[in-house]
Amino acid sequence: MIILHLSDIHFGRDNPQYNIRGEFCNKKKILQDLLISIRDNMLKPDHIVVTGDVAWFGKKKDFDEAIEWFRELLDVTKLSGSDITFCPGNHDVNRAISLS
Repeated sequence: MIILHLSDIHFGRDNPQYNIRGEFCNKKKILQDLLISIRDNMLKPDHIVVTGDVAWFGKKKDFDEAIEWFRELLDVTKLSGSDITFCPGNHDVNRAISLS
C-alpha cells in the first residue's frame, strides 16, 4: 500500500488579505509540482493522510481553497473522498468564533 502523507499545508496562508509574506509564497507552485509528479509517476497512492493544519486561520475561504485543491488531487490520483484521512491541527479552528 502506498500512502501519501501531507502535513501543514496552511491553505489561505498566502491570501493577500492576511498580508503575510514568506516561504508560503511558493506554495501554489509546490502543490502544482506535486500534482504533476503524482500524475507522471507510476507509484500512485492508495490512500492520502493529511495531518496538521489544512487551513491558516480556519476560515471558510481557507477551506474553500483546500477543497478545490483536494478535488484536483483526487482527480489526479483517481481516488475518492473516502480515500483521504484528515487529522486537523490548531490552525484549522477559527478562533474568531466564540462558543459561549
